[in-house]
Amino acid sequence: MRQAVNVGFISLGCPKNTVDTEEMMGHLAASGNYRIVSQAGEADVLVINTCGFIEAAKRESIETIIEMARHKDSGGRCRALVVTGCLAQRYGDELAREIPEIDVVLGVDAWSSLDGAIDRALRGGSAGASGLAARPAYDLSRRPKRLVSTARHSAYLRIAEGCDYRCRFCIIPQLRGPFRSRPPKDLLVEAAALVEGGARELVLVAQDTAYYGHDLAGGRGATQRGIHDLPSLLRALSELDGLDWLRVLYVYPTRLNARMLEEMAAARKFVPYFDLPVQHGSDRVLKAMGRLGGSREVLSAIRQIRTVFPDACLRASLMVGFPGEGEKEFSELLQFMRTVRFDRVGVFRYSREEGTPAAEMPGQVPEDVKEDRYRRAMALQAGLSKDANKAWVGRKLDVLVDSELAPEPGPVRRLAGRSFREAPEIDGKILLFDIASDQERPVVPGEIVRATVLDAGSYDTFAEVESR
Repeated sequence: MRQAVNVGFISLGCPKNTVDTEEMMGHLAASGNYRIVSQAGEADVLVINTCGFIEAAKRESIETIIEMARHKDSGGRCRALVVTGCLAQRYGDELAREIPEIDVVLGVDAWSSLDGAIDRALRGGSAGASGLAARPAYDLSRRPKRLVSTARHSAYLRIAEGCDYRCRFCIIPQLRGPFRSRPPKDLLVEAAALVEGGARELVLVAQDTAYYGHDLAGGRGATQRGIHDLPSLLRALSELDGLDWLRVLYVYPTRLNARMLEEMAAARKFVPYFDLPVQHGSDRVLKAMGRLGGSREVLSAIRQIRTVFPDACLRASLMVGFPGEGEKEFSELLQFMRTVRFDRVGVFRYSREEGTPAAEMPGQVPEDVKEDRYRRAMALQAGLSKDANKAWVGRKLDVLVDSELAPEPGPVRRLAGRSFREAPEIDGKILLFDIASDQERPVVPGEIVRATVLDAGSYDTFAEVESR
């Protein structure tokens, strides 16, 4: 039996990329021929799962590839460098040509061909740019058992792949194909395995989670237990013993309505956190972007969310600097933010991506103007977020403890966690103070405790453990 090959992974980009990486790690680990290592210096093979969504992500991916290539050039242990993911899918030939240290370039959904490509590379035969299908065809009913890389008490559950929308700034449909819902039976099996492995929180992800199930009717992907849309999936997942929270990311607001929200509320483990890719508050810009609906539809959806879930946490993704956005349209965006008062906002500078309709539009906004608008939007949101966080001072929250912080002199232990209002790896933290008596057991990561909010800033919240 050959000695196991040490493989190190670097995952960049969104949670959906994290799931891709975990599937690749699980596929390799299951064979028994590979050992997954966490330190690049210990790896015989380094695999970089890249992001190619916007310019900043592409730059980070390329910088990471070059950095990891040094482990080969410096005479270290690394013998093969593999690049996969969205950037590889989009620019595979160029990457293979411009960075000769790369041995293998694979596109998205590369798990099934990764081991063969690694073996060829280790034998001295470069795989070059391989596995780069023009339209990736995921077999969503046949996925490897994932090797979860997040904290064991919180895991992502990808419920669909691809996207049917044609937003004029976005390259994702070209990279990942049309929207395909995963079969409900497979989701329930995977979710049960994640919970059995210690997950108390499942975070559902897709390009638009609210769109889940639209392609399951009429025999495509037979449903199970009446699961045909997001609310019915949430209700089924809520029956899992040992699971406490169901969190949903990437919900298009124009897909929501009162009936759907009421049905989501019936899923007893669903937490009222709404991650809304709104993009803008100007109708003119939204139309130019090719978005579904305008500001009126978005505001209507938000009012309905707050009617059904009065304490809902609203997070929005917004974009500044889209072609044709003038000061008037940007002012409309700022007013939109003041009107809605999102709890949290992620602001992105428009990135001119080749192959998208927006790249050829007139009225491209200068980079310095984008930067100025980004700073102004973030400054406004900092105040709004602080107000939203401070509104919880004096109230109690259930907090999922993520980690223990470095100790300080005295009896107080410091921990970091999240309530329903904070998504993992995206939002701020709740910093917990735990003053335990000699008779009380210490709080540990993965535990959910009751805490009283003491103070808050724009990002982090401070609370004291009340009960465990």
